[in-house]
Amino acid sequence: MRGCKTGEHKRSKQEYLDVMDLFILPIQDDILTDSIFIANIYSNKGINNNQISVVDATNSAYLNKYRDLLLVTTDNDDYPLCIHDRLFIKTIDAGKEIITLGFYDLNNERYKLALENFPK
Repeated sequence: MRGCKTGEHKRSKQEYLDVMDLFILPIQDDILTDSIFIANIYSNKGINNNQISVVDATNSAYLNKYRDLLLVTTDNDDYPLCIHDRLFIKTIDAGKEIITLGFYDLNNERYKLALENFPK
């Protein structure tokens, strides 16, 4: 598991995740199509292609389809405000590091406008 340095840490992290009620979102054609549109919007706006991955664009597509989802991430640069709303941030002092969580939603109006203004 990402970030685990020892077997015990991995087991502890897995136990924590097992307790959570996880829901796996289905990957459907409309999600893949929307993620491509989102990636193209970022490119059209001059957002660094090395900064944002296909996973980031797909996460945004899920936010667009499932309007009741909220994204919580430490990768705040991966969800530009040209189509997202940053609802708030939470800073956590973790001792050796400071962690900044961003809470995001997709702004449907800005997304639709970006699609309308996309070169055809």
